[in-house]
Amino acid sequence: MNNEEKILALLENMATKDDISAINDNLSAVNSRLDRIENRVDKIENRVVKIEITQENQIVPNIKLLAEGHSLTVEKLDTLDTLVEKVEDIQNTVDVLKYIAVKKDPGRA
Repeated sequence: MNNEEKILALLENMATKDDISAINDNLSAVNSRLDRIENRVDKIENRVVKIEITQENQIVPNIKLLAEGHSLTVEKLDTLDTLVEKVEDIQNTVDVLKYIAVKKDPGRA
């Protein structure tokens, strides 16, 4: 292959003006789509920031209040458990006293 043939082969492989124009059109379309995607990402980022602010200012404090209320309820239930035990002890004592009273005076039953 001589130099002229090599040059002709290279020229045949080179892109034509129409090819370059088509590539530019495709590149413009890709850039346009990329711009739209960037806009959507910006909107999503803004929404995420709003969600984070809402979470920080409203949801987290409400969860803390709920947890505090739950701990107070647990404390009250513990107190009630203690009171139930005391009432049961008193009831048992009364039952024993009734039994003793009936044993001493069978006519009281």
